[in-house]
Amino acid sequence: MEQPDQKETVVKKLQKKGKVKMSQNLNPIETEEQKEFFTSIYKEYNNDMMYLANSILGNPSDAKEVVHDSFLTIADHLDKLMCREFSELWHYAKLLVESKANNLNCRKNGAKSADMVLLEESL
Repeated sequence: MEQPDQKETVVKKLQKKGKVKMSQNLNPIETEEQKEFFTSIYKEYNNDMMYLANSILGNPSDAKEVVHDSFLTIADHLDKLMCREFSELWHYAKLLVESKANNLNCRKNGAKSADMVLLEESL
């Protein structure tokens, strides 16, 4: 019996959890240059992003989820990020982790995220 494609299985699990939308690009890294750039970001910032996420969330499992989600966002915006100075990327990565960690805390605590509060205030 043939095993299902590993990528397909992971995607289906994420879709069930609401983590991946059907229209989301599942392979945003298309060129060797993008792959090298993404790998360098990962090697440079992964540990710091994990530390930051864990300090906000106090839960290594949640921190890992937030960092993973942050890297997915980075992958989706590689073209824009590749035009920036490499030193500027930590600021972007830090903001992503902080925002995603705070949003996760809000979801778990039943509170509105800061993004939702700002949206409601602007209406």
